[in-house]
Amino acid sequence: MKQAQGLIERVCYRLLRPPRPRNPWNASEIQEVSRIIVIGKFPNPTFDYYFAARLAMPGMPPVELVDIRDSSRPSEADGSLVIIVRYTSVALARWIRRHKRQLAAVVLFVDDDIAAAVMSSEATRGYRYRLLTQSILPLNVLIGSVDEIWVSTEMLKQRLAFAAPRLLPPAPGVSAISPAVPVSCHLSNPKTVTIAYHATAIHMEEHNFLMPVIEAVLKARPYVVFEVIADRQNADRWKELADNRIIIKPPLSWQSYLQDQTKQIDIMLVPVAPSRLNQCRADTKRIDVVRVNAAALLSDCPAFRPAEEGERLLPYEREIWISHILSLVDNHSERANLADATRRRVVAMHQRAIGGLPLVSLSG
Repeated sequence: MKQAQGLIERVCYRLLRPPRPRNPWNASEIQEVSRIIVIGKFPNPTFDYYFAARLAMPGMPPVELVDIRDSSRPSEADGSLVIIVRYTSVALARWIRRHKRQLAAVVLFVDDDIAAAVMSSEATRGYRYRLLTQSILPLNVLIGSVDEIWVSTEMLKQRLAFAAPRLLPPAPGVSAISPAVPVSCHLSNPKTVTIAYHATAIHMEEHNFLMPVIEAVLKARPYVVFEVIADRQNADRWKELADNRIIIKPPLSWQSYLQDQTKQIDIMLVPVAPSRLNQCRADTKRIDVVRVNAAALLSDCPAFRPAEEGERLLPYEREIWISHILSLVDNHSERANLADATRRRVVAMHQRAIGGLPLVSLSG
């Protein structure tokens, strides 16, 4: 049975992998970049975490964002570096093919193992449909037109080794290290301690993991409030705990989520279930933690290794998470220390933006 599953996954992976670049690492065949066209869905976290700050560096060429959800096309092709951020459309993929000789280069940025996402038992039908229509089909149109593939993590770089990808780790903007929530909020309010878990629909296993953990914490500490972002299926299961201190929020658009992150969150939980898909995840959740000045409990997994000095990486075991959560609930100063540790890591991530982007020479 396991052999059959492994065979299916390998076949699926070969079918769904991104197109092989034409000239991986062959910078001599890349034209000088006079402008940058970024294709994707805007606003979105991937663009903000990997590109916005880099593109805002002094000396970068003019930038044009092209949203795949409308009918617009890039205004000019000559000398343009095209960066596809996760998704494109068949129509834009065809535009790229038509203008390929005029373009400086075409880059595909990947921050998920697409094949693993499709094969994941936790992927919803809607998520699979988006992958099919906005990633898999357009990428097949782009075969032979992509010059480089950029990836978000070392593990993903290994998975796509056939394409000689270039590593582009997160580089958040200054807003990530200058959040709206004052640090003092988390150090001087003994009446309520707010714990949060914010995740998308594909993280069903993590919801399963946390439910008994949170139930135990709420029973042990009457002044704790728990906030969770959950789709309808997971929300219904959280409601079964029947505790009015559990605040359930529906998934938000990226813009709405950012606007919502101006309140006190004392402890942010970031469990990551062991899976092939999760092995390729980046540590962008650290940025979400710092945005609200929270103390983070992070899974001991590839995404968060090595830990910043002072951070806590926990094995995926419920009793250990319960123990550490209760310890943090009771200790203001330890929460502050954890928040400072994660902030140091995110500040270092922000510094990566200074160099701009590969293939682009900063003017001036």
